[in-house]
Amino acid sequence: MRIIIWFLLASSAFADVAPMADLADFGLTEESVKSLRRRHEAQTDDVGISRRVAASFEAEDFMSAVYTDQALGALINQAANVLEHYGYGRDASKIRADYAKDYATAAVGLFMGGKELGDGKPLSKWLVEVHETIEESIGLYLCKAFHLHSLYVLNYGIPTVMSPERHDLKDYLDAFSGHLIWGFFWEHAGVSGTVTYWLVNTSCTMGTSGMGMVAYVCGFISGYAETTMDGRIAPPIGERIWKHAHK
Repeated sequence: MRIIIWFLLASSAFADVAPMADLADFGLTEESVKSLRRRHEAQTDDVGISRRVAASFEAEDFMSAVYTDQALGALINQAANVLEHYGYGRDASKIRADYAKDYATAAVGLFMGGKELGDGKPLSKWLVEVHETIEESIGLYLCKAFHLHSLYVLNYGIPTVMSPERHDLKDYLDAFSGHLIWGFFWEHAGVSGTVTYWLVNTSCTMGTSGMGMVAYVCGFISGYAETTMDGRIAPPIGERIWKHAHK
């Protein structure tokens, strides 16, 4: 299964480096890539992270919001890294500063009842603007390559996931565990998978810039964790959460 998912991810997750056939241009070999992947897999507790995320959402406890904020923070940091790498340092600095000042505990604030959102409203208009800035700056391909469209999933999915009583089961699961079209093809990930992806990615890229070959191998590892969460672990949890809210 991992081989199939790796094949599907390889067209985008390699980002700015090169397709596998061009590794020699960068002084790399398939074996060196496999060695790097094994090293990062060894340091990444993707199974443990997935279990903790799943347990926190099922319990509907405070840690689900903490994990969500940690994932959003990791995503914002990677977005800023990518912007800096491609010459948009001023935008990156502003995004980091705005996030630290006003949005670092957005999910916790919503969980604690500090903000009421209408149906279909994003968690933050600022995140909408950040997503637009990133896409306009580096383009759609690199946004997908670096998994930065997670901003959309979290921004619009978090309010739904944190208010199951206000949504029907279909819409809730669409936000919680994503929308599978067919096989391995997803219209979008869910909040549970996206949170898992960015927490796993943080562990995988620890001590690095999160760019280049590391982005490739950690994108594969994180993507597998995300797909496993959304495809297998999260749907029954989401259904139980929804049924509990509609008793």
